[in-house]
Amino acid sequence: MPGIPDFQFDLISFALGCIAATGFWWLAARARSLSEKLKSPVKDRLETIKQGNMIGINRYLRQEMIQLTQQMHFARDLFALDEILIPPRLLAPLPNLDPEKPILIETIANQVIPYMPEWPEFSAQYSVPVLSLPQAMQGDGHVVLIGQPGSGRTVALAHLTSQIAKRDSRYGGLVEYVPFFFHILDVDLKPTKNEDPLDNIIAVIHAQVSVLFQARLSRFMRSAAKNNRFILILDGLDELPPEMLITATEYLHGLLERYPHIRVIATG
Repeated sequence: MPGIPDFQFDLISFALGCIAATGFWWLAARARSLSEKLKSPVKDRLETIKQGNMIGINRYLRQEMIQLTQQMHFARDLFALDEILIPPRLLAPLPNLDPEKPILIETIANQVIPYMPEWPEFSAQYSVPVLSLPQAMQGDGHVVLIGQPGSGRTVALAHLTSQIAKRDSRYGGLVEYVPFFFHILDVDLKPTKNEDPLDNIIAVIHAQVSVLFQARLSRFMRSAAKNNRFILILDGLDELPPEMLITATEYLHGLLERYPHIRVIATG
């Protein structure tokens, strides 16, 4: 052919090339079809593994909280907390009074003993309304336990943490929450670089858990915070000096503003 020197057309090579190309594209199409069929089972399997990992770390964190709180008393070398605990009772707040309705007074003590939540031990000597922890935790609001030093607030928080971790049925839907209990002084209250206040809490728990669960901890805690499964049980707010209390309050405000589904139970 003019312009193409020494050009020769080999029919056998051409046929073999066509057959090879046809076979290649047929195999590629089959492989694509098989990959589509395999994608769904593989995806389901990965999701199952992911859910299993979340269940595993959930169980582990609950067990860690139980072990921590059962040691929070002076005789911990002899007894677990639940073995010697007298169930905490809280002084019930005054009811919201309606001036257009008659005032309901149940006992003489209600008429004589003033409402003094800062001195519950005084009212405890009389027949005044009290609440158990499960009763106080009904609803979806935050709770602050107040009282004088030594009145048992830390023990009450430890007991609450333990019962939620154990999924005590008396606490209703609260047992689906994962409890995170620690002292406020364990938390770095300074803002983080990415301005996510949950990172400060994750750092506290990260330092306490086994290295086997550390890689999954952050994802699990963020998921719990976003999906209404995170309860923050915080001790020591009443021990802070005024300037640190302001800092802690601002930190908690920022945390709840970003994660409104977190529930907070604290001393005050």
